[in-house]
Amino acid sequence: MQVCMFIALCLRYSERSQLALDVSYKDLRRKVMRLLQNYTVLRQTAINVYKLYTLLVVTLAIVPMATTHGGHDHVEETISLTLGRMSETYTTHCNQFTYFKVQTLYPCQDLVVEVIHEDGEPNVYISKSPVYKPTLRSLTWSSYKWGSEKIRISSWEPDFEVGDFYIGVNAFCGDQVHTKQTPATYKVHAYQTDPEAHPIGVADLYNSHAEGTIPAEGYQFHRFCVPDQCVKVNVTISHCMDPKLTECAGTYGYPELLVSKSIQQPKVNDLAWKLADVVPRWIILQPDVEEFVPGHYYVGIYGWCTPAESCPDPDTCGICSAAEDLPYTITVTATVLDDDQCMRGNTEKPDSNGGTIQSQTFLGILITIVLAI
Repeated sequence: MQVCMFIALCLRYSERSQLALDVSYKDLRRKVMRLLQNYTVLRQTAINVYKLYTLLVVTLAIVPMATTHGGHDHVEETISLTLGRMSETYTTHCNQFTYFKVQTLYPCQDLVVEVIHEDGEPNVYISKSPVYKPTLRSLTWSSYKWGSEKIRISSWEPDFEVGDFYIGVNAFCGDQVHTKQTPATYKVHAYQTDPEAHPIGVADLYNSHAEGTIPAEGYQFHRFCVPDQCVKVNVTISHCMDPKLTECAGTYGYPELLVSKSIQQPKVNDLAWKLADVVPRWIILQPDVEEFVPGHYYVGIYGWCTPAESCPDPDTCGICSAAEDLPYTITVTATVLDDDQCMRGNTEKPDSNGGTIQSQTFLGILITIVLAI
């Protein structure tokens, strides 16, 4: 009797276990199906995003523009000019634009753009990124004289840099001009040349030096131009710092050294690299320094000193009476870096078009992973 009861209990437990197993299997199967459905939706979304991105790139790359080139009307994209070479003849229809671009190569030279008039009345407008198609109302360099046009963009302008400049030639027509409704026919010549006299009228100190004297609490200014990214530039100021030395003859001080990329006469409160200390007496610029790029740099030297009422020990505190007309030497020395040293400070890899190849974005990585599964 007891054996029968034990067998009955075992059978009942077995039925319940089988039922629980069936429920667990069905629940697991339901979760797996939901996961597969979510994966399918995610994969399809990624594919759609990729298609939309491709369509957007193609749409932005093909911006048609009507112009006449070589005597034939056709759709023309922005026309690339070769720096230093005269273009072919172009014709732009009345009140329309033809667009060109040219890449500057030399950060220490000015860019000159000439539009050589043949017929009609061409006007010229020039811009930098993000204005790729400059017009009358864009922030541009411009020239709209009668006949031929010429624009010189100085390399010491803060907005000047190596890279693409965008040129728009407009055919000005109407009763206000003697050519009336005549389309503009012309050639374009873009080239770089040595800069004209600098506004602050001092020599370029790149790999050179200059001497001078600085008044107490006054300024002296210098400049230099860096022609390449892969250099280490050391800007050093030398002067008497110890009044006990015979050669200093009681004249000493601690002038402040300032180097700016954008301000032609930098002062102590301006945006600039600064010493702001007694030692060292130099500023180093190289590829791993933030905001370092080729181009013009401006040096300010300030005759820092301590007023007599705040200077208890004239031999140590830099009293103003000892810093008056302090002689100094400013030296700019450049050392060319090898490729490895240069790339340490540049996390972006240059591509064949002079741009940069950035790391993959999160969206790009997500699309790549999903499509690969």
